[in-house]
Amino acid sequence: MSDDAISIGGREFVVRRVGTDAQNASAKVKGNEIVVRIPVHWPREEGFRAFLDLKRKIVRKLEARPKLFERKPIEFFDGQTLTLAGQSFTVAVIPGTSRTSSAWFSNGRVEVKLGVGLDEQKRMKHVSNLARRVISRQVLPWVNERVKSLNDQYFGFTFRKVFLKETSSRWGSCSENGNINLHFGLLFAPQEVMDSVIIHELAHLKEQNHGDAFWALVFKAMPDYKEKRKWLFENARRLGVSSMENPD
Repeated sequence: MSDDAISIGGREFVVRRVGTDAQNASAKVKGNEIVVRIPVHWPREEGFRAFLDLKRKIVRKLEARPKLFERKPIEFFDGQTLTLAGQSFTVAVIPGTSRTSSAWFSNGRVEVKLGVGLDEQKRMKHVSNLARRVISRQVLPWVNERVKSLNDQYFGFTFRKVFLKETSSRWGSCSENGNINLHFGLLFAPQEVMDSVIIHELAHLKEQNHGDAFWALVFKAMPDYKEKRKWLFENARRLGVSSMENPD
């Protein structure tokens, strides 16, 4: 791991290079840190080039739109109605009698029972976290089917499981075990934009870096890929997500 410092728009950032067992390199902004992860199994020169390239792209985007990197988690609240993956949800917050909060899905309602003794900030956090988990369980079969459909249509690779997460700062990732991880916020994006992330991660099942062979797979499946990812970057704040994935 190596660190250095850089000033962007009067704000100080520490740039950290971190080794990772992941298949591909990535970069993210976390608070006042720019974290660049480079696979430890990559050749030294390839890793160095990737580090410089990702650092340059992150810095350029921070200089252009610094507020896009101020993370704002997706929030849910009592009485909220929304449609995700073709399903309608209504969030209902119920006062509980124990110190433990819980949530479940019933007849289109995401019912969140809050534990007693929570301050307002913790109440909001519990509602959002529990509602997201319930909704994720409900829509995951649809997401699984979408990943399978795109894989069958364009690749025919083998993958294991699909997960929806909001803990990661990346829009998607592909594990060494063949698992596909997608950011929960993608459910709020247009279908073709979510598809662009799925295609990106499916291509990593075969090509574990961002070389020419990888991009050939991506653009063959989605010729307007760059247009979709540009939309995602420019509209991240509307999705309640603003900590960005590896800016490729």
